[in-house]
Amino acid sequence: MSAPGGGSLAGLQFVLADVLSAFDAFDVDDRVMQKMLRTPAKDMYYFTTEEKEAWSIDRFAALAPQPIRSSFSDFQPERYYLGASVLPDFNGRDKKFRNYRTRIRDGVLNGVNFAGRFSVVEIGCGTSCRFAYIVDVSNGEVFTFPYGGEEQYQLGLIYSTDSRLMRATWREAYWTADQSKDTDTCISQDILWNGSGFEIVSERSFEIRKYGDCSIEY
Repeated sequence: MSAPGGGSLAGLQFVLADVLSAFDAFDVDDRVMQKMLRTPAKDMYYFTTEEKEAWSIDRFAALAPQPIRSSFSDFQPERYYLGASVLPDFNGRDKKFRNYRTRIRDGVLNGVNFAGRFSVVEIGCGTSCRFAYIVDVSNGEVFTFPYGGEEQYQLGLIYSTDSRLMRATWREAYWTADQSKDTDTCISQDILWNGSGFEIVSERSFEIRKYGDCSIEY
């Protein structure tokens, strides 16, 4: 843990309190916190296999799912856009997205990151919560993304400039989950961009440890 410049010890105190609360809520082993606090801010500590197993922090051991079969290289972009980024029209065509105009503009200015000419703009909405917009960088048009928020908790997205395919993985909403199980259900879809929206190519579900992390990258 560190703070820029002289830093604020009071600020770090509040951050540490939040971390301790989260660790307590998810029943994290105390030895994880010890390693965290004893590791200098400029270093990185890597847990050993033995530590991950003994402290129950190995997310991928017994319940690791098999890879989805879709191949990103099978869905190449229709075309690539190499010009300057065009910003959305938040006073006209794209005005319904105006509340997030700063984040969307920043994403567009960062350039193409999906399907040859689009920018995927991901926006956080709380702990392990996010939603997204798709923007055509060639003309600034903004499209909504079908998943996000609490309904697709822990949403993780994998995408590429060189493919129209995207992989979305999330944890089943808590209000639909079977609370008697000692596992959580994750859903993973391969979805294909058709120019104005997404079509589902494949879907599967898999189990992880209770309160585990669904946002895997396969």
